[in-house]
Amino acid sequence: MLIERLTSEEYEENDYGGLPELIESIKLQDSGPTEASRAIRKKLLVLSSLYIVSSHIVQEVWEHSSAVTRAHGISHSDLVGGSNDFLTYPT
Repeated sequence: MLIERLTSEEYEENDYGGLPELIESIKLQDSGPTEASRAIRKKLLVLSSLYIVSSHIVQEVWEHSSAVTRAHGISHSDLVGGSNDFLTYPT
């Protein structure tokens, strides 16, 4: 639980105030190092998973926006006469 609290958003990025408490709690328990490493690995796994998912989302958004940009460029290029004539109905 201490690692969860120390890695929460209530702590500033460079706030190392909780580390002495963490080190003492690890030293006091026989299973302290094992439990601490397990909790840290769990946090890293969650962060790694979030990174992978978010990078896929960013890639999809980028590819979609690139396709829209290319389509917009084609619709305004010489390939279609350089105007929006195709959007108007004949009278």
